[in-house]
Amino acid sequence: MTTINESRSREIAWRRLAQFQDIERSTDRLLNQRPEIPRGQRDNVRKQIQQMSFSLTQAKEFFKSAEASGPTTRALQTYYGLTALANVVILWEGTGNDCFERRNGRFNAHGLELKLGNDVLAFGAEPKRQWDASLSGLFGLWHTYATHIPQYAECIEYHGGESTVSRYRPVSSVTSLCEITFPSASQINLLDGLSHIPALQQSLSAYGIKPRLARGRVDISDSFGVNRERIEGKRTFTIHPCAEDIRMSVMERFLFLPRSFEDISIIQPPNGIIIKLDTTRDHSANSSSPEAFAGTKDQMYFVGSGDYLNEFGYYYVCLYIAGMITRYHPTHWIKELATNSVSTALVDELVDSALTRLPLLVLSLLERSIFLYD
Repeated sequence: MTTINESRSREIAWRRLAQFQDIERSTDRLLNQRPEIPRGQRDNVRKQIQQMSFSLTQAKEFFKSAEASGPTTRALQTYYGLTALANVVILWEGTGNDCFERRNGRFNAHGLELKLGNDVLAFGAEPKRQWDASLSGLFGLWHTYATHIPQYAECIEYHGGESTVSRYRPVSSVTSLCEITFPSASQINLLDGLSHIPALQQSLSAYGIKPRLARGRVDISDSFGVNRERIEGKRTFTIHPCAEDIRMSVMERFLFLPRSFEDISIIQPPNGIIIKLDTTRDHSANSSSPEAFAGTKDQMYFVGSGDYLNEFGYYYVCLYIAGMITRYHPTHWIKELATNSVSTALVDELVDSALTRLPLLVLSLLERSIFLYD
């Protein structure tokens, strides 16, 4: 886990991503990280890293263009930068068949289809599928390798009842998006996508729009005896006040075995939830909890029924919709700009946050680290 200053995160992300453009070093790094790749494939891996380096350069150029562009094109420029970063993920996580020249033709298109709405926020995107219901296009190929981040927690250790050690660390496994059923009624409208992006939660609330994420945190404490044996353990999940349907959707993601019943206590302050789990007998392998999007050290965002996409995925869908509207349906966008509508303000904030968050999310995957704002 790495803590960074939010105001400098864009600069830090691109500087550290540039290290992956060292072809030989990144080739060695990938081969060491992926022992299943035969060493005799080094030349092919190097070629794939070269394509990844090109994609990083392309993404950075699109993002710079978006920073300098006006409201009629910046969402589209940012979307193109996002697709370049999606290729970075694919080329780093994928197989030799995912390089540009060997990629299956089913993955050549966007993989999303724009659905018209009565207003901008009601426009949607529907993932395209193959005959076997699998996702296609670049979006589908990215989805194959995309994952959620692990939950993270402040972990406090008490030793002999005297000294304490406190640190933040991941406390759950990594979930692949492929392990979560993508809904059959899979159209996602722009408003729903925006409501799943952490950076927009406060603005949505200010406009009277209900966010779809629940703020919260995880705390872990363990006590050890004088001989360093573990004698007591506790894990606490805190869900901050939010709308009841969001809270219940998140609560449905907690699963515990019946025999754990006596180790669980639930406190319900107004519009919130605190779940306390006694882990002295260690039930970590016998329970599951909601997926989460990263925030600060002291706060993450729990995801309920929208957990079939991660944070990058919601940016993916939202920027596709916003970009395609400005390109193919400019009359709708012109009307919104003329009235300085809520949708233009939210899309503008979407783009600003994407320019910062997307490079950091990709860096998190490449470095196998969670980046948190301090």
